[in-house]
Amino acid sequence: MQPREFAFAQTPSGVSVRPAASGYYVYAKPQCTGACWNVKSLIDRDGERIANRVDTTGGYFVPWPSSWAEGETRDAGTVYSSVYDGFFWYWNSNKGARLGTVTRPYETAPLRINSTTKDDAARTMTVAGQATKHASIRLAGGGELTRADGNGLWAATIGGLSLGSNTRTIQQYVGDQFVDEQRATVTIVDPVKTDQIVGETGTAELTRGGTSDVSVTYTAKSAFTTPNGRLTVQAPAGTTLAPGQDQQRGEYRDGDTWRRFGGNSIVGGERSTDGTRYEYQLGSRNWDVAAGQQFRFTFRVETPADVATTSGAMTGTLAGGFTNATFDTTARTTTTVVGRPFAAAVHFPEDVAQRATLSGTGQAGSTVSIGGAWFVPQPVTVASDGTWSAAIPAPDASGAKTLTVTQTTAGQPTGSVEVPVDYGNGVRISSPADGFQITPIWDTVRVSGTAEPGARVSLGEGGDADRYGTVTADADGRWAITTTPLTIEEHRLVATALSKGANTTTDRVLVVAAS
Repeated sequence: MQPREFAFAQTPSGVSVRPAASGYYVYAKPQCTGACWNVKSLIDRDGERIANRVDTTGGYFVPWPSSWAEGETRDAGTVYSSVYDGFFWYWNSNKGARLGTVTRPYETAPLRINSTTKDDAARTMTVAGQATKHASIRLAGGGELTRADGNGLWAATIGGLSLGSNTRTIQQYVGDQFVDEQRATVTIVDPVKTDQIVGETGTAELTRGGTSDVSVTYTAKSAFTTPNGRLTVQAPAGTTLAPGQDQQRGEYRDGDTWRRFGGNSIVGGERSTDGTRYEYQLGSRNWDVAAGQQFRFTFRVETPADVATTSGAMTGTLAGGFTNATFDTTARTTTTVVGRPFAAAVHFPEDVAQRATLSGTGQAGSTVSIGGAWFVPQPVTVASDGTWSAAIPAPDASGAKTLTVTQTTAGQPTGSVEVPVDYGNGVRISSPADGFQITPIWDTVRVSGTAEPGARVSLGEGGDADRYGTVTADADGRWAITTTPLTIEEHRLVATALSKGANTTTDRVLVVAAS
């Protein structure tokens, strides 16, 4: 027979749930009316009883089941009141209080800082590390920086840093609970600035056959005292850098005036084998160059008289650095060769009575000397327009000669060429031969031969050069003259040719009387 109920279990009050690392705590105060004794709680979850007649007033611990993953939210179950009456019958309430949902927290991991980097220019630090999964990573005294990801990894950038040492405290919160903190320190410095020296452009003239000063110029964007690095200077095409330029003070610009540095600014110069390049180290001295100030180096450039390239550029590549700055720049000075190239040639006038002319071009004011000549030549001065000329006395001999023509500028040889001078063929009598006989009946002689084409050939004797006539040698150099009747005796006939360049040559033939 069913006993009579003397105790009545009621719905629990003060129900709550608090998650913890290993499980969750259920808080509830079981309720009863009537003859109540030994009042306890029952806890059901997912249709199963997980706690029977337990004390929940101070919190009852329920372990996380293995199927309940970290970060997962589930229903925590329902709590009921359970009592004994005075006759030791259990009476349970069928009016439970739902516990609601609860999230299993992630296992707490210590906050770690694995790396700290900085950006001097932006004045920031970037901190990265590990923490509890999905924990809030905060800046002490500030707000949340970031949250750790599902693997507990996190990274955050902190700005607003100042020059010098900067320490920031990074804190870990799980939920709203502070867990721990770590400090990160970086030292912010002025960042290295690039391109703090700029190569300028300029122009210069090169004296043909001479030595010219050519500069490479730079502008400092930042003030500096003692730079380190190298300067490489390349000569313009077709020229060389004069030897002996192993070091140099250089100059700095003071207003409109260029002043020399107090010591050698480039040292240890090494000249290339072909003389087209010099490499220097920057001198370890106090340059004391201000921001925006220009400085330059000047080099002696040697230009051959026969240089073929009349336009080019000298470059100076300056590379290195100074405190918090670097530079890698090239100054470029465009060059133009001035003065006409040294040259010489012979010109024969059409009039064979006119001397040949030796003429050419050169550096204005230079002296032109003629060597290897059959005459005593006089030096010639190159005119202001770069031209010169000299008449050449004829050698009065056939064939080619060679003259050596030299230009001298400011006492230094600046060019030399060899000029062939070909006067061509001298006159020759080919008929008759020596000993040709004349008779009272055959008292005229036809004399023929060769000479330089266009030559004026005369035939005479006894100092009368053209007694028997004058002809012009044809294009093949052939000529012929017939004498007037000769006395029957020995005659020495002389052929005289005046050929190009007023060159005179002679030949003779002996005519005799028949015995």
